[in-house]
Amino acid sequence: MYCADENGELVFQEGVLVEAMRKGYWIILDELNLAPTDVLEALNRVLDDNRELFIPETRKSVKAHPHFMLFGTQNPPGAYGGRKVLSRAFRNRFIELHYDDIPSGELVNIVHEKSSLPLSYAKKMVAIMKELQVRRTASGVFSGKYGLITLRDLFRWAERYRRSPSSSSQFRDWEQQLAEDGFMLLAGRLREVNDEQVVLDVIERHFKRNVEPIQLYGQDGGQGSLASQKCLQLLRAPLTEEFRHLVWTSEFLRMAVLTFRALSFDEPVLLVGHTGCGKTTLCQLFSTILGCKLVSINCHMHSEAADFLGGLKPTRSRGSSELRDEKVGLFEWQDGVVVKAMQEGCCLLVDEISLADDAVLERLNSVLETERRLLVSERSRIQDQAEVFQITASPGFAFMATMNPGGDYGKKELSPALRNRFVELWCPSSRKYEDLAKIIDHNLNVSLNSGFVWSSLILHTIHWIKGKLPFDRYIRT
Repeated sequence: MYCADENGELVFQEGVLVEAMRKGYWIILDELNLAPTDVLEALNRVLDDNRELFIPETRKSVKAHPHFMLFGTQNPPGAYGGRKVLSRAFRNRFIELHYDDIPSGELVNIVHEKSSLPLSYAKKMVAIMKELQVRRTASGVFSGKYGLITLRDLFRWAERYRRSPSSSSQFRDWEQQLAEDGFMLLAGRLREVNDEQVVLDVIERHFKRNVEPIQLYGQDGGQGSLASQKCLQLLRAPLTEEFRHLVWTSEFLRMAVLTFRALSFDEPVLLVGHTGCGKTTLCQLFSTILGCKLVSINCHMHSEAADFLGGLKPTRSRGSSELRDEKVGLFEWQDGVVVKAMQEGCCLLVDEISLADDAVLERLNSVLETERRLLVSERSRIQDQAEVFQITASPGFAFMATMNPGGDYGKKELSPALRNRFVELWCPSSRKYEDLAKIIDHNLNVSLNSGFVWSSLILHTIHWIKGKLPFDRYIRT
């Protein structure tokens, strides 16, 4: 690929594959079946016995080091968005291995050792996962056994236990906290009340603890429970002027508690809901509460990887003296919003993430893992002789994304491989009479209030109109 050197001139720079072949490294080509066919065909000679790679830009052939090894990974085509079936000629050059589900006994040991989780807790969590995989969700019947829980959910659940602050001077019911975290993590994404009840019943039966969602989300006006006390204390503090218009309805309070709980463990959050339910406003609120700068990007169907990671841009604002200076290059690298947010420890908001192409979003996979790292192979580092440019997120970095549900005006759902990396939260609009009355009373001018219950009159009028009109699309949220 062509990059800019220290003088800003375009030069050809070898990629990570060529570097690995020269130095005998092992390389992993992740999400192999997302790459274009012409790119994959260039690997044919590398995978043959001669192990050579021809570079058309330099007209040179690179012979692989004896220690060089190449590994490829992919998700099955069809069930995952954007994945295609590889040709038989290309697949025959690999030793193909299929990885099935991990046995329950091994899962217990993995969770126990990785997250320092007591063995009894690990057995209960794996038993919950196995039972939920037998059930099917009403809103995700095509998700199969992964509709209610996935392996990433299980590991994320266990990590919340490991990262929870412990106090030796105060007793804590860890089983109660695990039950509450499990319900928030698994039921937060579900779009049907019946599915939430299934998750609640299974968790309560295995942990022998009662989980009260109304108390958990502070919808009863109380202090919350073990997993939500800190969040409710922050939310009930006086808000700044720009957020005085917010009304803490029951659904909006639930969204806030679930989002804060995920952000407190550095987990990426995906807010899914219809337009006007408060997804973007909630992200702006938490960036203010957490005291970090908010950096946002709006996705569209023509979004490219350079919009997120950065790219070469023409050098601007050069004076007349600089124009005569040969050392001033024509191009310079400019970091994208993701790189800037990771370096500065900002809150990153990716709005309407489902509108971007799957192949573009897959570049962010490593950012969504627990290590929160990003490799930008396009960035030139010739001047300091660095091999690759890899960045790890600074403390305070938070990844938040929003989208509309699939089928809403042509919107699509994210691929399962990408959705599993997020803590997905379903954000329903407020439909309860009490919540709508709160919103109306809050937004009415004080001078109009002369003893009448305006919210009740307005809601009764809307209900009357709904009964008279033959269609339901008459209210704008």
